[in-house]
Amino acid sequence: MSEWLYYFNALGLVISLAVIAGLAVYVYSQNRFALINRVFSSLLFLVFLAGLFEFLVCVSWWREGALFFYRLQYLPGLTSLAAALYFLLIFPEGRDLPPVAKIAIFSPVIILGIVGATTGLLVKDFKFVDPKYLYLGQPVFGSLYPLLFINDLVFHGACAACLIYKWARATGRDKTKISFVMAAFLLGLLASFFFIVVLPALGVHYLSFFGKVAIALGVVIICYDITRYGLFQITPHVAADEILASLGETVMVCDPAGNVLYQRKGKETRLPEKEIMNIVNRTVSEGHVEGYRVTAGKKPLSVSTGFFKKGGGVVMVFHDLTDVEGGAEKEKEIQRKLKSEFERAQRMREVLTLLVSAFRSPEVERFTASAKALALEEPEDLNVFEKMAEMARERVNLLAEVRADKVMLEKRIAELEKISRESLQKELKIIGVGEKVRKLKKARKL
Repeated sequence: MSEWLYYFNALGLVISLAVIAGLAVYVYSQNRFALINRVFSSLLFLVFLAGLFEFLVCVSWWREGALFFYRLQYLPGLTSLAAALYFLLIFPEGRDLPPVAKIAIFSPVIILGIVGATTGLLVKDFKFVDPKYLYLGQPVFGSLYPLLFINDLVFHGACAACLIYKWARATGRDKTKISFVMAAFLLGLLASFFFIVVLPALGVHYLSFFGKVAIALGVVIICYDITRYGLFQITPHVAADEILASLGETVMVCDPAGNVLYQRKGKETRLPEKEIMNIVNRTVSEGHVEGYRVTAGKKPLSVSTGFFKKGGGVVMVFHDLTDVEGGAEKEKEIQRKLKSEFERAQRMREVLTLLVSAFRSPEVERFTASAKALALEEPEDLNVFEKMAEMARERVNLLAEVRADKVMLEKRIAELEKISRESLQKELKIIGVGEKVRKLKKARKL
């Protein structure tokens, strides 16, 4: 490789990496709270890291350094492919994937990248081409290197299939958004194919920066769409969907004929058609319904509804009352036990009153006199003393039972207070759901 070509490649890498880093910051700054923006900017950051390690390979003057950075570039490079697939799966809806799906996407490439960075299974060594040039030479690949081609084929195929599927199903504005992303993806894919398959020596070892330039140009296309059309902005459709998701309750939308047009969560919350029509007719006549109780199977539900005057539809929000009614039954049971314990305590108080009177009776004086007689060893009063002692033991046992009943009563009161607090929290949650429904209805009217 001539020296001017080496410097040209290094300069191209620096410029393309600077552009990619700037675009990553730009995408993130447009809406740092949106999941799509965060994922896409993370994807660009991973591409930037892979390119940075590639640049360090070019400027490394010792074999060990070049070998280290060449191996290390596979970790962010492979992870960026997984991030690209993750981005396409959540675009343009912006709805996150389940944790299991994310683990399935990222774990294979991360493991392969770590293996490539820490062992010689992907890249064994470097061999010198011409020692007089700064570029050290060509890598010597290991036994697992073919896995990289399989990995690239799988992820590029998955990304292409995802794009084509979403593009075919999309309409209107979403189709335009996906078209821009598809153009950027095809540009990067064609550049990779041209420089790796058609001209492998030129593309991989001499002018590798062209791949980064192709990626940067593709991202520029996407960023133009961000500026021109608000590609990653939260649309009213996405915002409404997020509001429905945050309710945590089953939401159903029906037309005036009672046909279910939309239902989010709680597929088991299916009511008979007759019951749905009753709710729809009542909502149409009254405008809204709050706290209407129905039963789906054995599950008690509370329904709050609203009527869309423009579209003529009815929105229903179902709140599961199983826990609430279970708590109410438990509270009633505690109240019954508490009442029983209270009545028992009243009886104990009456007994205590009698005990106090007994302690103040002449028998106590007689007991004291008998104790004195016992001290003076007068046998005639021993029987009386034994009887009084037996009565004293009975009173002590009775007092112990009263004390135990008092402890149990305090425990029941504590349980009742706990149930009351839980019931209050559930009622506050119901009120919060109602507020969100009213906000949703207000947003719908706007």
